[in-house]
Amino acid sequence: MIRKTILKDKLMSETQYGYARRECTIHSQLKHENVVELYDYTEGKSEFVLLMEYCNDANYFQEKIEEVRTQYNLVYRDLLRLRIRGSCSRLLAICCKDSTTYTPAASSIAT
Repeated sequence: MIRKTILKDKLMSETQYGYARRECTIHSQLKHENVVELYDYTEGKSEFVLLMEYCNDANYFQEKIEEVRTQYNLVYRDLLRLRIRGSCSRLLAICCKDSTTYTPAASSIAT
């Protein structure tokens, strides 16, 4: 667990004070695997104190980028294979939200 402190005397305006209070309220309601969990928060006379999940994985962001890049590359590779086989136009027609607006060239449709 880690403690985050927001000192009220460092907040420049009522707007920033409202943002700090809103951060606490919204963050306490978020429950998602990709968001650091806020266990509890309190507002004292001089500060907001947030008790949050501790994340020790310094390489997390880089690993996520590599994971997404790998998934993208696999999809791209598969689309290229379909295109080589002449099936890509059918796949695109299926994937389009409104397939009636997609009109493939007659030469690209596999029989």
